[in-house]
Amino acid sequence: MKEAVEALVGERPPTVLTRSGVEEAERQVAAAAGRPRTSRKGQGFATDQQVKVAVETHAMNEALLHYSKLGKVTDTSRTESFDYVVEIDGAAWHVEVKGTTGDPQEILLTPNEVQHAKDYPHVALFVLSNITVSRDHDGGMTVSRGRASIFHPWSLDQARLSPVGYKYHLPAFDQESEA
Repeated sequence: MKEAVEALVGERPPTVLTRSGVEEAERQVAAAAGRPRTSRKGQGFATDQQVKVAVETHAMNEALLHYSKLGKVTDTSRTESFDYVVEIDGAAWHVEVKGTTGDPQEILLTPNEVQHAKDYPHVALFVLSNITVSRDHDGGMTVSRGRASIFHPWSLDQARLSPVGYKYHLPAFDQESEA
C-alpha cells in the first residue's frame, strides 16, 4: 500500500498496481485505519486517509482491468479532472473512477468533474461500490471485492446533483484575539 499511497499523495510518479501488488500494499497500511461504516447508501467523506487511498486505488485498478480490454488506457488522474483516457474505436473516452464501501446509490463529484462531464462528449463513469475493508488482529488492512457499475456513455443528469457543502473564506485573522 505504501507504493499506492505515495503515488496518490504525490511522493512518487503514479504506478498501477497488479492484484498481487494491491494485496501486498494492503498489508502495509498502518493499524490506525478506522472501522468501515455498517449502514451505507453511497460514497461519503472518508475520515481515514489511508482507507480512502486504499479504496480509491482498488477502484482505479479494477477500472484499469476493465478498460484495458477495450483499448489503450492512459492514467490522467494526477493532471486532469478525470482519471483515465481510453482510446476506443478512434474516440478518446474520459473515464471518471469512483470507489466506495457503500451501496451504489450516490457518489461525490468535484465541481471540475461535473463541469467536465457536461462539456466533453465522450465521458464514462466507473463506480466500484460495496468494497470490503477489513483488518486483521495486527491492524493490517485488506481491501477487496466490489460491485462495478459502468455508465458508458455517461450523460450527467443535472437533476441528480445535490450540493453537499460550501467553502467559507474566513475574515482576516485578528492577532489580538489569539488565545
